[in-house]
Amino acid sequence: MKYAKYVLSILAIIYITSILTGYPNLNIKATHIDKITKENLNDIDRIRIFYGRPGQDGVTLVDKTEINEFLNLLRKYLIVEDINAPVIAGYYQAANLYIKDKLIMSIIFDEPVNINGVYYKVIRGKLSSEKIDKIIKSYKE
Repeated sequence: MKYAKYVLSILAIIYITSILTGYPNLNIKATHIDKITKENLNDIDRIRIFYGRPGQDGVTLVDKTEINEFLNLLRKYLIVEDINAPVIAGYYQAANLYIKDKLIMSIIFDEPVNINGVYYKVIRGKLSSEKIDKIIKSYKE
């Protein structure tokens, strides 16, 4: 009997501590990148993919086929908000998505990924800077 009370007390302390410290998996649901914004990503008419370092050119996608290819790549990732992510200064690659000159989504491709100022862990799929480099180079040609 004493053992059961002891175990229940320990479990209660762990549960309360996890709530107070913001346990990262508590009440947070996984989603796809295209569900982050309320806008319909099929309406995107321009994507600017660029580097965070000076002297490296990026690329702007305006062709609907190229835009859809890039969006399909993004849709493969399953993400969850990372409330314990450290604030990261600087970035290697990023993309801005527009509908009629209105910026609807800004993505910094890092671990964790930053979408519109909120950090997310990628829990399915793997962000690859090499893959983004290939995309930029292929659209430049």
